[in-house]
Amino acid sequence: MKKSVLVTVIVLVFSLVGIILGNKSFAFENNINDSWNINFNNLKTSIINGSAYVPNDPEIIETNINAFDVLISKKGDYASFTFDVENSGNIDAKLVTINKIEPKCISLELPENTSDEELVCSNLDYKYYYTKTNKEVKIGDVIKAGTKENITIKVGFKNNSISDPTGDVQITLFDSTLVYNKK
Repeated sequence: MKKSVLVTVIVLVFSLVGIILGNKSFAFENNINDSWNINFNNLKTSIINGSAYVPNDPEIIETNINAFDVLISKKGDYASFTFDVENSGNIDAKLVTINKIEPKCISLELPENTSDEELVCSNLDYKYYYTKTNKEVKIGDVIKAGTKENITIKVGFKNNSISDPTGDVQITLFDSTLVYNKK
């Protein structure tokens, strides 16, 4: 009887070890088949409102929107740009960082008018939002595997400012990056 119990215990231990190792192997194999692929595509100027002017369209490099400028001269002037964030992998992507370096406002008047620069920069409308829903892009947002989201970047001079600048002001936007990670 002791032999029978010992054999049963040994068989159970080996069975348990086999199940554990088999599950680990299965989990590892599934992990190998997971793909992670976030791309930015189709960046374009979508709206120019009022007397706004965009001398150079921004460019995408990987998941980075390169520096670009928007010139404004009165309240309500803005430009918007749209692009797609595509998750072509099979893992959901979670937004973990939004790197938006503060824009610089430069008076184009000669001599330079620093009060115009301060007026525009203190009344700047600069945000990222989802084009379909108008909801602002924020940390923690998820892009499901195999889907894409169209995002709009809006840059302009708020309508509720006290006054217009006396001359054109260039809003220089430095590189901005959206960083996604596996959910």
